[in-house]
Amino acid sequence: MKHILLLEDDRSIVDLLSALLKDDGYYVSSTGRVAGATQILQKTKVDLLIADIVLPDGTAFAVIDEAKRQNIACLLMTGSWPHMAQLEANGELHLTKPFKLKDFTSQVLQRIGPGNGHN
Repeated sequence: MKHILLLEDDRSIVDLLSALLKDDGYYVSSTGRVAGATQILQKTKVDLLIADIVLPDGTAFAVIDEAKRQNIACLLMTGSWPHMAQLEANGELHLTKPFKLKDFTSQVLQRIGPGNGHN
């Protein structure tokens, strides 16, 4: 089963996206903190990191760098205009909040293909 790490501090977004991803056959871990995501990446095989950029304990850029070092695909999300500009300047593809769920699932499929787990 493909494992997705969801780094997001808004519980309602976590609940919605986790349910959507699980329905599509993915295994989902989630945390709302940079430190928590770093621990998960160090201990667990992850296929995709989905990360909000702005978090209570900093930005997700260090986690994203670690994921890239491990060759983990990334899907970035932000509603912060300064961070959008930074992502675009670095050539990072991202979803701008709010986004359509269809666009979200399409981006997940493009990065790691369909889930293969069973509900």
